[in-house]
Amino acid sequence: MLICSINFYSDYSMESSHHSADFIQLLISNGAEVYAVGGAVRDKLFNQIHKTVLKIKDYDLLVRCLEISQIMTLLKPYGKIKEVGDAFGIIVFHHRKLNEIFEIALPRIERSTGHTYKDFVIEANPHVSLELDLSRRDSTINAIAHRIFSLDDLFSSTIDEKFLCDPFCGRDDITKKVWKTVGDAYKRFYEDPTRILRAIRQCSTMDLTLDDLTMRTIIDDKILLKNIKDNSLTRLSSELVKMIMGDYFGKWVRFLFESGIGSCLDLEYNDTDIDFVSDAISRIQHHDVHYVSKIAIVLLPLGIFAKAWITKYQLSAVQSFDAKYIDTLIKIINLVPEIKSMLEHGGLTNLTQLQMRQLIQNIQQPQYDFYATKFLLDTYICYHNHGHDMIPLFDVEKDIILGTQFVALTGPQILTIIKENTKFTHPKNIGIVKQWLFNQITNSFVDNVALDLETHLIANIDTIDFTT
Repeated sequence: MLICSINFYSDYSMESSHHSADFIQLLISNGAEVYAVGGAVRDKLFNQIHKTVLKIKDYDLLVRCLEISQIMTLLKPYGKIKEVGDAFGIIVFHHRKLNEIFEIALPRIERSTGHTYKDFVIEANPHVSLELDLSRRDSTINAIAHRIFSLDDLFSSTIDEKFLCDPFCGRDDITKKVWKTVGDAYKRFYEDPTRILRAIRQCSTMDLTLDDLTMRTIIDDKILLKNIKDNSLTRLSSELVKMIMGDYFGKWVRFLFESGIGSCLDLEYNDTDIDFVSDAISRIQHHDVHYVSKIAIVLLPLGIFAKAWITKYQLSAVQSFDAKYIDTLIKIINLVPEIKSMLEHGGLTNLTQLQMRQLIQNIQQPQYDFYATKFLLDTYICYHNHGHDMIPLFDVEKDIILGTQFVALTGPQILTIIKENTKFTHPKNIGIVKQWLFNQITNSFVDNVALDLETHLIANIDTIDFTT
C-alpha cells in the first residue's frame, strides 16, 4: 500500500539510526501520551479497509499529560516551533532533520459564552480525556485517535487497530463509507458552519454518502453558511474548490444546488443552469479534465458576473487553487459562449484539422500557454457536450505556431527578400509579411521551415497587399 509518507520516510531511514530524530519517543519518555489524530488516521484506515491509496497529507498529533510549555522546551532542539492562537494549546512544529511539519495540540474543550456561533472559548488542558477532546470534532470518521509510540508508528502505512481510540464508531462508518456528525448534527454545524461544505467535500473526494440525519440537517440549516460570509469567505471558497476537485463531485453537484447551498454561496442557478452544470461535471468522469476547467464549468452560468464572484470569494487566496490561473479561469468563462456561437453559426458537428487550427488562432493569446487553451476546450466540450473530437485534433495540433513571433524567417531575412523583390522597403512591411506567412503556415500551404518559407514568399510576394 503506497502513500506519500513512504518516500519521505525513506529519506531519513537511510541514517544509521533515526532515534535521535524521534521526538515522539522523547515526549513519551517525559510522561506524555501521544496520539495521531485527524485525516492521517482516517485515510490510513480507509486505505487499510478499502485497499485504496489515499495520500497522507498532514500529520496532526495530540499530546496528553504535558503542558504546552514543556512540549515546546522538549522540541526546541529539533527545529522551529510556532505557537498558534491565544492559549489554544496548539503549536506548529517544523522538524529540521526530517523537513516535515507537524501540528501538535493538547486536548481541548469548547465552552459556550453566548448565543452565536462565535460565542465560545477553547480551553486547552493536558489532562482532558481523549474521548472528550474527540467529542467536539465534526464527524465520526474524523474523531478517531491512534496511540503511537514512535515515528515508525506515525509514518507506517498501516495502523495497529488495538491502539485505536474510537468512541463514536468512526471505523464502522469508514467501512460503510458514511459521513456522520459526532453527536447533535445541528450543534456541530452551528459551532462551525464551514463543516456543511466540508461534509460534502469529503464525500466528493472519498466517495462517501451522508448519513440521513446529517443530510436533513444540512438541508434544513444551510442558512448557517451565511453567518460566516462576512469575514470568512476564503474558508467557504476553499472548501468549494476542493469539493469541485473531488473525483466524485459528479455525484454531489446537483445536491449542492438543489439543496440551496449554492444560493448561500451566491451561486443562484435556475433549473436549466443546474442541468447544464450537472451533466457537464458528470461527463468529466470519462474525460481527463484539469481542475481549472471543472471550476469554470461550475461558474459558467454566472457569465459576466463570474469575475466579481471570483474577486469576492478571494479565489486567488485559496491554497489549493494556483493563483496564476485566475486570469485563465475568467477568460475561459468569457470565451465558452463565443466558441459555442462560432461553432453553431458554422453548423459544425466535427472539426477538421484546418478548423481546429483556426479555432486555436481565435482563442489563443500570447500570455496563455497550450494547456490554458486545452482547459478552455475541455470546458466547452464538457459544458455543451459537443465536439469530442476536438481534443485529439488539438493534441495533434499543439505544436503549430500560435503567433507571428514563431515564424521561422527573421525580420532581417524578410526585409532582404522584400528589398530584392518589391519596391516596398519600409520596416513596417516586415509585420505585414510575417502575418501573411503565419496565415500560409496555419492553412498548410507551407511548412514553418526557413528555406521553404523563403521560396514560398519569393514565389508569391506579388500577391501580398503592402498597402494595408
